[in-house]
Amino acid sequence: MNVDVDAHLPRIALWGRVLGVILIVSGVFSAISGVFAFVIGAIPGIITVVLGVFLFQSGSAAKQLRDSGNPAELNNILIHFGRYLLWNSIMAIIAIAFVIIIAILVIMGIFTTGLTLQGF
Repeated sequence: MNVDVDAHLPRIALWGRVLGVILIVSGVFSAISGVFAFVIGAIPGIITVVLGVFLFQSGSAAKQLRDSGNPAELNNILIHFGRYLLWNSIMAIIAIAFVIIIAILVIMGIFTTGLTLQGF
């Protein structure tokens, strides 16, 4: 595998940190607004902050690798980005499960309402 790591590090270093900060800030706002709406509503904001931290750490490790050339930083990039992907995948699976459950409940509601309206 012949990969020119140096060509990609500046982009990963910049955009990993930029997107990480954006996710952290938006997650804080989401968590604060979620607390006022409903206490459990802060959970999506907290998860967004955690995802932002993982991306920021990955971007920071890429910057360190670019600046110092320390090969251990490549491991840190992969660790933090791997955690980001894992958490994001878990959230996607949970979201899909909720959509399926809500779709089932809506279909059940339509059939239940349809049956009671016929006898009305």
